Amino acid sequence: MTEAPDNIMRVLLRRIDERTDRMAQDLHAVGAHIECRRELSDA
Repeated sequence: MTEAPDNIMRVLLRRIDERTDRMAQDLHAVGAHIECRRELSDA
């Protein structure tokens, strides 16, 4: 059974949204890691 084009677009948009959320979380974690390293190097 083939999905309708609008359903395919919704699936693709949902995947992009999920990946964007994961990237934002990863960038936040990297920023926290860098800040921690700065604090350690300043001590």
